[in-house]
Amino acid sequence: MLAAAGPTQGILGHLYNSTGTAGAYLQITQAGVADWALGSKGSNTNFVINYGKNISTAGTDFVTIDASGNVGIGKTPTTNLDVSGSIFHSGIITDLSTDA
Repeated sequence: MLAAAGPTQGILGHLYNSTGTAGAYLQITQAGVADWALGSKGSNTNFVINYGKNISTAGTDFVTIDASGNVGIGKTPTTNLDVSGSIFHSGIITDLSTDA
């Protein structure tokens, strides 16, 4: 457990390791209001970055990396990079799937 000292004392983070549905994760708390969690859910091997009160029961998975290395932003990935929503970029996108 990590704790803060000063005028707004409180718990900054917990490390959890559970054999149940919670999985293993680091939960980071901002004055009991905003909780981020990094780790795995007990039901699968995916690594997630989650915002909410508890990685196993609430919150939103913002980024998910599965055991194959596929990355999902806003969703569970089904391919190398799987994004839910609009993508904005600047620069050049190069298709490397064919030889030039």
